[in-house]
Amino acid sequence: MMRLAHFFERRDPEQAHRWFHDAAEASESEAMYRLAELLTGRQADQARHWYRRAAEAGHLQAMYAMGTTGDDLEERDRWLRRAAQSGHVDAKLELGRALRDRDLPQEAEHWLRAAAEDDGEQWVEPRPGRDRCWPRSAASGMP
Repeated sequence: MMRLAHFFERRDPEQAHRWFHDAAEASESEAMYRLAELLTGRQADQARHWYRRAAEAGHLQAMYAMGTTGDDLEERDRWLRRAAQSGHVDAKLELGRALRDRDLPQEAEHWLRAAAEDDGEQWVEPRPGRDRCWPRSAASGMP
C-alpha cells in the first residue's frame, strides 16, 4: 500500500490520499504521518487525529508535530519532551526554548545543549550581563 501511495503522491494526490488512508487504517505509522501531512491545511481536525495516531505508534516526526501544534500546552509539552527524549534534534531545541521562556534555565540549558551537540554546533556560554546560552553554528562563529 505504501509503495502505491508514494507512487501517486505527486501524480494523483487523491489516489495517494486513498492509499495512505488504507495503509494508516492498517496501523502503518508512516502512512498515518503522511496522511496527516496531506490533510494539514484542508482538514485540520483529521490531520491532528492522524498525527496523534502516528505519534502514539512511535513515529518521531509525528511526535514533533504534536509538540508544535494545538492549543493544549500540557499536551504539546508532553509530545515535545517525548520526541526530544527519542532523539529529535528540533524537538530538543523547541523544548529548550519553551523551558527557557518558562524560566527553567537549568532544564532549558540541558535541552539546548543537547540540540546544539546533536546538530554539530558549539555551545556559547553566557557572557557577563547576558543570562542566556545559545547554540552557535561552528561554521559561522555567530551565536
